[in-house]
Amino acid sequence: MIRCDFCSTERREQYKCPRCNANYCSLRCYRSEKHSNCSESFYKECIKEQLEGRHFEGGSEKQKQDTFEERMKKYLNGEIEDLPGASASGAAGEGEPLDSDDEEPEGSCSFPSKENEYLQKVVEETIDDYVLDEDEIDRKLLGLGIGGEVEQLLGALSEEERATFAQLAEQIHIDTTGLAESCFKKS
Repeated sequence: MIRCDFCSTERREQYKCPRCNANYCSLRCYRSEKHSNCSESFYKECIKEQLEGRHFEGGSEKQKQDTFEERMKKYLNGEIEDLPGASASGAAGEGEPLDSDDEEPEGSCSFPSKENEYLQKVVEETIDDYVLDEDEIDRKLLGLGIGGEVEQLLGALSEEERATFAQLAEQIHIDTTGLAESCFKKS
């Protein structure tokens, strides 16, 4: 039997922290105050890596999802047919359209040219809004009196904001690594 280093529960198998090799029995123990030094430094490193541009890439290239910006550019370049975020019309199981005699012939645009131009303009402006280069972000931070260093960024937050940020970082970590998913799910 192995004893949990945080709650003294004995179990046949325990989890082991890859950073400090402490045994723990649950996520609650991993997140406990006794283990906060190790887990907090882990979250700080994750944040620092993201700020430096070294994002965690989970899975293979085939599983990698495009960002919103990449999808919009592919749409504008004609590489993909569907507008990002829009569901395909006439999805399976919906049956025939309500007004099937008004369908346009194949190859014709479903929007008049003015509407099509407007949609094109909206798509391009949306891409422009989501594109921020690092220099622009640094200028905005400096304008607020905050440098680009991780310690300065974290120091600018209140205790409540830091706690919320730590929760968000932890949730993102859990979501990206798949820690919340069990290998014992029913099919």
